[in-house]
Amino acid sequence: YACRAGTTTLWHFGDDLKEALPRDYMWFQIQGKTPTLLISHAIGKKKANSFGLYDMHGNVEEMCADYWSAAYYDGSPTDDPKGATPGGKNAMRVARGGSFLETPFLGRSAYRNPLDPNLGYVQVGFRVVCEIPLPEE
Repeated sequence: YACRAGTTTLWHFGDDLKEALPRDYMWFQIQGKTPTLLISHAIGKKKANSFGLYDMHGNVEEMCADYWSAAYYDGSPTDDPKGATPGGKNAMRVARGGSFLETPFLGRSAYRNPLDPNLGYVQVGFRVVCEIPLPEE
């Protein structure tokens, strides 16, 4: 929801990577080139989405609380799905958003993949959203 920012497109900035230049919105690996630095980037250096959130595509993948199941969304609730039940093959966690080690296509809003939470990954982190109270009218 936060990544899509009210859109239904592949990325919050649209569906066409040639029309909206992904380099304006996300850190990613250029196809076929090895990144020169295997580190994440400072946040807020790319354009924000319409919710004012930065780095929702690329930079680091978000390790989610949800447990992985490839078929989970085939029968899950459409509103606020909680993820697969943990245990057995569902010991993996869901990661979202792509990273600086991946191509822009893997940074799309719906991209998710399984990651073992017990392994260290240079491209995985979490995204913090802090709600700032609006002044009273």
